[in-house]
Amino acid sequence: LVIAGTALFGSAGALIMTVGALFSVAGSDESGMLGSARLAYAMAIDGLFPRIFARLHPRYDTPYMILIAQGAIAFVLSNVGNLSGLISFAVLNLAFSFLLTCFALIVLRSDGATNLRGQHLLPLVGIGICLFLISSTTTFDKIVGSLVILAGIPVYLFFSPKDDMRHLKALFLSEEAVLVRRLEAREVYLANFLTLVRSVYRGIGRLLSREPEKR
Repeated sequence: LVIAGTALFGSAGALIMTVGALFSVAGSDESGMLGSARLAYAMAIDGLFPRIFARLHPRYDTPYMILIAQGAIAFVLSNVGNLSGLISFAVLNLAFSFLLTCFALIVLRSDGATNLRGQHLLPLVGIGICLFLISSTTTFDKIVGSLVILAGIPVYLFFSPKDDMRHLKALFLSEEAVLVRRLEAREVYLANFLTLVRSVYRGIGRLLSREPEKR
């Protein structure tokens, strides 16, 4: 992005691209980290992941164990591999996940109770794109990615609980719990926004009050 911005608009383009890329990556990484942590938490509740990842923080009510594990894995990978290698490795794993999703849509297509728009064509197109992405990765990424994917089998068979945690699942999916989470999210976001507005307003007020004193 920086090279493209420099070629098109010079140093100003490089600066704009750099700042824009930082905001974009920060936002996507934040959503990915939070979303994948909740996914692991939901899998632990369903009995598909080790029970320890279903633990919630006593104060913040967040799945802190999986967040710690994610942070440790990300720290190790970021210090071991380079950026292009990590991107290629992520593409392989994501493409494999999307490949399974496309196959799942084919299964849903055979169910007469579902009538999804584009369900006859989109799975086939998605499968082709995913196979192309997987084939475009390096041989090293294919080998390591396959080993990581296969490592999930013993995790599922030996380390995950054999029954789901029904009490946590019912609590997490209840209408009251969903409503409370939505209200809390709105209050937090609104409170942060109002705090920011108030800070800016006070800062402007202080600057304006200092100018007459200087005069």
